[in-house]
Amino acid sequence: MIGGTGTLGSYAATELLTMGYHVDCIARRDMTVYNRNYTYIQGTATDELLCELFEKNHYDCIVDFSEYPDWKSYPERGELLLKNTDQLIFLSSYRVYADCQHPITEDAPQIYKVVDDQGFLEQETYAIPKSHEEDYLRSSGYHNWTIVRPVISFSHFRFDLITQSSMVMLPRILQHKKVLLPECCRDVVAGVCWAGNVGKMLARLCCNEKALGEAYTLGTGEKYTWGEVADMYTEVTGLEFAWTDMETYLSVATRRRYMDRCILLYDRIWDRTIDNSKVMEATGMRSEEVVGIKEGLIREFQMMMDRPDIYARTDTDYAKEVNDRLDAYFAENEMECDKN
Repeated sequence: MIGGTGTLGSYAATELLTMGYHVDCIARRDMTVYNRNYTYIQGTATDELLCELFEKNHYDCIVDFSEYPDWKSYPERGELLLKNTDQLIFLSSYRVYADCQHPITEDAPQIYKVVDDQGFLEQETYAIPKSHEEDYLRSSGYHNWTIVRPVISFSHFRFDLITQSSMVMLPRILQHKKVLLPECCRDVVAGVCWAGNVGKMLARLCCNEKALGEAYTLGTGEKYTWGEVADMYTEVTGLEFAWTDMETYLSVATRRRYMDRCILLYDRIWDRTIDNSKVMEATGMRSEEVVGIKEGLIREFQMMMDRPDIYARTDTDYAKEVNDRLDAYFAENEMECDKN
């Protein structure tokens, strides 16, 4: 696994170990591992490091969690991986899908073939590069690849709601402060589920011959609006929300980057109902194995509260900047309410 210690990788690795596989994982994070079937390699997955590993080992499957914002440079890395494994699992995203088909299936139109916003097509650094990288795999002449497109997957590593993250939300949960959300998303079906479900799906696609040359949307297919998901957060964590217009939200509650606007306009305000029948069939998963959003939140929030090191990660300039703006916004609005 390349970069496999985060939200999805940790659950995928656990499932693979349960299935009897040996897992090698390259990642930059410092960690200690106590499972003899799990080899942790701390470092950056450079071509040199990968070539050293390929000289020593043959890998039945490589799961690549890396991001490649410069898609034009991906073919060189892609070929290196494809020719040194029986199966390459490429981590794409459900965000490649346009807002053209509901529910979304794997052959639904992709954004870069539908949208005519040239600025978005040239400057977006996530969904658009992943679409181009998928194109490379399909045209590479190799057939030993599998494309996975996970929905938003939350865990104690990544506690997300619309575009808010645990860096902003966790301090406000502990301080009993509100969080701002965009009204434009409130009644829209969210593309979100617990990371444990997605990790299990991903692991069961590994060394799966049926998955070669195929793409899969990874998600549970639950149909909740962002407003309903926010209510689950309130019930589980006590966090309360206020809803506002998109421009106020972008100005107050985000890093004010171009990508914050892109994520809202070209994903979160779109109906993200998915049809997950293809991945359920390929993995043999049953509906009773799936953990719902609320239960997943309960599990992950408790884990987060038991891990002070996770809270420490919220101490960033970005989190402080956004939380200071949120504090000022709510203080000003409370003053306005008092005047009225």
